[in-house]
Amino acid sequence: MTATLPTSTNLEAKNLLAKLMATEDITVEHDPSAQTAMFDMEKRVLTLPVWKNLSSDTLDLLIGHEVSHALHTPAGREPLTSACEYIDKKHMNTAKDYLNVVEDARIERMIKTRFPGLRKSFVAGYRDLLERDLFGIKKISDLAELPLVDRINLQYKIGWLKTIPFTAEELSLVQRVATTSSWDDVVKLSKEIYDLAKQQAKDQKDKEEEKGDQGSPDGAESEDDTDEESVPTDGDDGEDSDDVEDNSMSKPTDADDDSDEKSKDSKSGEESADNEDAEDSTEGGDNSTDSDDDAEDGDGEDGEGEETASNKSEKTEKNTEDDDAPAPKSKTQSSVEDNLKNMIDKDAVMPVYADLPLIDEGYVVSLKDMRQTLTDWMNKDPRVATVLPAVYASWKANHMNSVQSLATEFDRRKAADAHKRTAVAETGSIDPNRLHAYRIAEDIFLQNAYVKDGKNHGLMLVLDMSGSMAAQFHDTMIQLVTLAHFCRRVNIPFTFYGFTDRAKTVGNNKPSFKTGSFNGNEINTRLVTLLQDGMRTTEFAEVCSLLLLASATAGGGLSVMHPTSQVIKDKYSAYGPPVAWMTLDNTPTNGALLGMPQLMAEFKKNKRVEIMNLIVLTDGESSDDLSDHHAAYNSNNSRRRPIVWRDTKSKKTYKMSKESHYGCYALGRIEQSEVLLQIIRDRVGGNQICIHLTNKSEAKVLIPRHSPDPYDQVAIAAMMKKFVNEGWANLKNSHGYVEYIMINSQLTSTDEHLVLTDVNDINDKKAINHLRKTFTAKMAAGRANRPLLTRVAELISK
Repeated sequence: MTATLPTSTNLEAKNLLAKLMATEDITVEHDPSAQTAMFDMEKRVLTLPVWKNLSSDTLDLLIGHEVSHALHTPAGREPLTSACEYIDKKHMNTAKDYLNVVEDARIERMIKTRFPGLRKSFVAGYRDLLERDLFGIKKISDLAELPLVDRINLQYKIGWLKTIPFTAEELSLVQRVATTSSWDDVVKLSKEIYDLAKQQAKDQKDKEEEKGDQGSPDGAESEDDTDEESVPTDGDDGEDSDDVEDNSMSKPTDADDDSDEKSKDSKSGEESADNEDAEDSTEGGDNSTDSDDDAEDGDGEDGEGEETASNKSEKTEKNTEDDDAPAPKSKTQSSVEDNLKNMIDKDAVMPVYADLPLIDEGYVVSLKDMRQTLTDWMNKDPRVATVLPAVYASWKANHMNSVQSLATEFDRRKAADAHKRTAVAETGSIDPNRLHAYRIAEDIFLQNAYVKDGKNHGLMLVLDMSGSMAAQFHDTMIQLVTLAHFCRRVNIPFTFYGFTDRAKTVGNNKPSFKTGSFNGNEINTRLVTLLQDGMRTTEFAEVCSLLLLASATAGGGLSVMHPTSQVIKDKYSAYGPPVAWMTLDNTPTNGALLGMPQLMAEFKKNKRVEIMNLIVLTDGESSDDLSDHHAAYNSNNSRRRPIVWRDTKSKKTYKMSKESHYGCYALGRIEQSEVLLQIIRDRVGGNQICIHLTNKSEAKVLIPRHSPDPYDQVAIAAMMKKFVNEGWANLKNSHGYVEYIMINSQLTSTDEHLVLTDVNDINDKKAINHLRKTFTAKMAAGRANRPLLTRVAELISK
């Protein structure tokens, strides 16, 4: 039979099937190094093998078998250990084989009863495994040679395909395997089967030793030939294996009873003969006494007394050894282990299962610690305190109108949303004010308006503090402060962070994440709290002023000369980052997104927010590849191992398979961001928005890359035209974000700022054209600033 490997889509369906059958969100892993399916009862992890030509039915068999363990086998090591100790404390590994055989029969019967559709899968699956000679029985001519535990194992797995022989003594125990209903039943029956197998092994050993001493008479029939019988089958094609099992457990025949009686008679005859010999040896007590006396005096002939004592000692030791000897080990289990090694697909790639790590104490730099670093800077430099009032006053004079207009727009949209949620119902009472119009109008009744409660919105923003942000860092901070004022004005709970990998010593030196699949404790990404709701007005104003001033120096220059920037340039001249966490370096966006699901879920719960929104403010894709913290390559070749992210809270898995647009440079970084954003969306919902600061030349590359259809030249050209003319463009559902907004951050430059006093001749056409160009550029810059806040207000009001 030629089996085909299920497609990846089928594997996902099988994972879901396993969870549905287990009636819980168990974790499913596909491990090429696993020889067979396994279920971790404590961690609730189902591990499935990756075999060559693994058929769908065989996979269903493995899933059904292990899921039934999850449903019916007691969890933990204690029940298994106690059961093995009860069966044979000295040989617990062998006892475990007997326990497994009986328990497997029970759980397979129960899962097929619960899900009858699995019967055909079990039939086809075991037929496939038999053809592969998984149990190693093709070379065995007589199955009666196998130990009892193996024959029971084969009976309840392939008994409808093979005739399995049992003796009359064994048959009663074999039949009881089909009736076990509880774990205690399994343990007790396993003990009885183990003891019988142990006794059979002891009897067989004694018989072989007796034959070796006396020799076997020619033509004598062995006990196996007289006592063994075969368990018949119905002869059908195995469509219902449970029925076959029940019918195969037939009672012994009359011939079997006769043979048993003959066997008993022969045994009783032998016993009587032995007794007569014993009586003869005891007659003449004086002789035996004399013999003993002679032996004691050393006068006995040939030391017969010494030989008798030695024989007794040997027999005692032999009996002790027989009692300590275990029951026969399972041969089919050994064959299964050996054959499974050959079934493993050595070319399969082992996935990297990455559990989302938990946040540690060092991940978030608190507002208190952040503010302390800025306060220390202000105390060291007296100029800072003197210039702060002017900086904040300049910002208010130029941006509070924007805050007010945005708040008005937000309120208007909220009112429109409330109007949609308003339902009007007539009360049934007449309205006296409308009674006079009863001849021409029907609506003369009083009406009540019911407004359904709206949903509360929350906002979390992460600001890229990388080195490439230096040129527009101050301008971006102005937008950040404006957005924070807007949130305070409309009472939206918010927290704004700046993410960096240069803030490890701020607040504490503890790791950002606890050890996880990607060695989370080695990730140095920090979220520095910049602004948040609940701050006092004076505290809020001071922090905003410090951020505006510090960002101007940290950025190394002022690219766009806002009035606030001009005040800083006139009153405060400094270069370089004033605090350690503003040392702009890399872009660890993925490290920042890694902790967002937990942070946002906690924020949503604590603030009682119903819709949680996230804004990522950056100038490029992530530069951190989280797979660098794990062996993301095969040890045998350079093929990239697929990464499967797992959210332990939502119990969902996310498989990464696509290669990055950048090839080896950014191996999977973009896709990692997409996966993390999807985890955030599944965990907390809401909108995930990216504000990408870029320029015209970069936009020509970014817009086609981020477009849903990179070959739609018409749509790309229209989007590029909007970016050039209006200074911004937005794309829906791009790179994991609900909306991807690109803003032109280089609409103006410092040399384009021209003051009227610089124009010596009002009639100079060159000067007038320069002034017109400058004015147009400044207006475009204003239009580029407004869409950011306007669009955000629109998104978070939905």
